[in-house]
Amino acid sequence: MILSIKTHLLAHALFWLNILVFCLLLFGLIAAYGVQYIDETCYYILPFILTYVFLHRKKEVIVISENSMPKSNEKVLLRLVDVMLIGTVLFQIVHFIMLGHVPIITAAISNDYYGIAFIRQSIKELDITWINYGSAFLMKAIMPFGLFLLYQMDKKRFWIYFIICSFYALALMQKALIISILIPLITYLLLQGKWIKSTLLLTFAMIGIVFLVYVTNPELRPFNKADKTSSKVVVQVDAGSAIAGGISDRIFKLTGKMVGNWFKYVPDTIPFQYGNGYRLVAKAKGEPFADISREIYKKMFLKETKLGLEGTATSAFFMYDYANFGKYGLVLAGILLAAIFKLINRLFGDDWRSKIALNSLSVFWLSSAALTSTLLSGGWAIIILMYFVFKPLILRVKA
Repeated sequence: MILSIKTHLLAHALFWLNILVFCLLLFGLIAAYGVQYIDETCYYILPFILTYVFLHRKKEVIVISENSMPKSNEKVLLRLVDVMLIGTVLFQIVHFIMLGHVPIITAAISNDYYGIAFIRQSIKELDITWINYGSAFLMKAIMPFGLFLLYQMDKKRFWIYFIICSFYALALMQKALIISILIPLITYLLLQGKWIKSTLLLTFAMIGIVFLVYVTNPELRPFNKADKTSSKVVVQVDAGSAIAGGISDRIFKLTGKMVGNWFKYVPDTIPFQYGNGYRLVAKAKGEPFADISREIYKKMFLKETKLGLEGTATSAFFMYDYANFGKYGLVLAGILLAAIFKLINRLFGDDWRSKIALNSLSVFWLSSAALTSTLLSGGWAIIILMYFVFKPLILRVKA
């Protein structure tokens, strides 16, 4: 009985993870708005569950044995791994050339707090589309998958790639990047029961975050002569002590509250967009794109908007479909996600460790991003594609 339950949970891990994410959203929604919008959420979650159950009535698995790949194909895949390694290095060099410096190094030798803030801002302000998308694909898909793959097939090249990836993640001075590139591998090691190795990688990521804190806050550096009793230092320490509470609010309250905010403003003050809320659809229709998240931000933060500040109020992926097509959009969102899970289950087959490790973070990101954004700029589709390409090699290594 216990074994059967475990097998079911592992086979349908993404389904249950999505249910967990939805429950967390529901908790935040109820905390902020009570049961006011519970009925609306059912238009998403019920079609998702029913469609998933319908599509998974029969177990269908794509199986590729370790002996089904010719040696010539294996050589091609190994060369692709080399291309990934070289391409990662070359892209980093080009990115740093376009920026005119390596941000983390420039910041580390500076003692100007606001100067460092402008260095971080300059990274995001680089207006070169292919560089920005390339960096996103690299950080959110290629690097995480590359580390996951090389750890299993070639430890020497893994450590080389690990150093390359870690440097780039830290160089861009965003604390979340060093964690996100390691999450798939850490998850995979945990699922294998390799607690020490996963803990060491997580510890490394934490050290990287601490390092970034010291680099971006020169007054906290132990060798800095700045007055450690200044009000700025006190503010920084207070902010650091509030991190745990901020993460808790983000996971358990904010995402659910944002769902309620979208229901509150759409369609009462912001009308349904009927496709114009999707950038590609609006472009195809020849009509202006309606950035709903920005419009809701303006409604939520009137004072900041009057001051000229701009921002986005992102929400769970199904709310973008609601903002376009109302309750029909919610139904569509549930059906589409169930179909994607079906595709993933067929592709990964019995390789449940890889499925959980490579897809869990993207499922979690759906709590605050559109499905199209998560699939495309979020790198989820690239990770799925890379697994499809390298699956024969992965299975050969596992055998």
